[in-house]
Amino acid sequence: MQAHIGLATNKGQPQTREIWHRRLGHRTLDESTVEYLSNKVTKFNIKQSKHHKGEKELCGSCAVGRQHKEASTRTREKTQELVDVVHSDICGPMQISTLTCEKYFITFIDEKSGRIAVTLLQGKDQALQAFEAYKARAENDAGRKIRILRTDGGGEYTGYLFQHYLRNCGIVHSVSPPYSPKQNGIAERANRTLMEGARCMIEDSKLMKSFWGYVLATAAHTQNRIPSQSYQDKSPLEHWTGVVPSIGHLRVFGSVTYLHIPAETRKKHDARSRQCILIGYDENSSRKTYRVYDPSLRRTISSRDVIIDERQIGQLTGQRGKETDDMGFRLPEPEVGERNMRGEERGGALERITPPGSGGEESDSKEYGGETIVVRPPTSMVGTTEKEVSLS
Repeated sequence: MQAHIGLATNKGQPQTREIWHRRLGHRTLDESTVEYLSNKVTKFNIKQSKHHKGEKELCGSCAVGRQHKEASTRTREKTQELVDVVHSDICGPMQISTLTCEKYFITFIDEKSGRIAVTLLQGKDQALQAFEAYKARAENDAGRKIRILRTDGGGEYTGYLFQHYLRNCGIVHSVSPPYSPKQNGIAERANRTLMEGARCMIEDSKLMKSFWGYVLATAAHTQNRIPSQSYQDKSPLEHWTGVVPSIGHLRVFGSVTYLHIPAETRKKHDARSRQCILIGYDENSSRKTYRVYDPSLRRTISSRDVIIDERQIGQLTGQRGKETDDMGFRLPEPEVGERNMRGEERGGALERITPPGSGGEESDSKEYGGETIVVRPPTSMVGTTEKEVSLS
């Protein structure tokens, strides 16, 4: 094996099919798919495989995360305008909360393009706030009003406040019949796709399952940039922007990342970078901005100045100790007045992905030499007696 001596750049290089399979959230990459993507996206630089043509390779993470019963499917007529029909579904509660105490997630899927938006929730009662935020963003980007919202008959959608809001906005609520999940198939399939990708990436990265919120955001980020024959051979983003998306910035989730330390915050002989873990992409920042997790600070940081080593997944050098978490990171001593997921006193909670209805809590956002560190106060966990969903 050749060592990468003098690695000082994060510029994309041609990679093997295995690396791209993992970069794309463990999406199937057979010969036809590789040829198809090469003509539909940019910077899809893939090396020629040494395996014989037609030979199938088995991904252990996919076998663990994707195996399911086979089911027959059929095509259906789709709407012709963006946000004309939006599908939605809630998944949860999860057996393990996120680092910010969410146990549910809600998805909104535009029927025309297939674009997925995912929001983490602490409880189902936050569904209305999530829809209000999605409606504002989607209608602003599309320049059109949502006409139909299609969901199942869950109480989070049929409650008085949600129904009152839909009537005031002139939105028709299409509800699928009881015990008929296939009638809300687009949303159900989107949730299944996200959960399968989450299981595969968590299995591959060996990170704690409490990172599933960041994994879902990464899966949605990837899904929105991949074209599909079901949507006129275009990616969801291309339907919205008219531009063929680039996937050259994608990297393997959980990769060891070297985060640049600005000169203003270090001394002359100090190291110029520190090791972190790649946990996704910052959707609200400029293109090619990565979100990393710093185990020494126990914080998430968004930055463009990173070097990502995709050969090392979820393993940091010099971070193991007698007391370690599931990632092999040393757990810091508790600080007074702060609690972790176990109810023990720990550091502050991590950044939440598009949190609706946060109850008026404000985050403390600090500039760190051009990087943004977001710290949110810990929040109480929402109790539930419903059947829990496992990431296993």
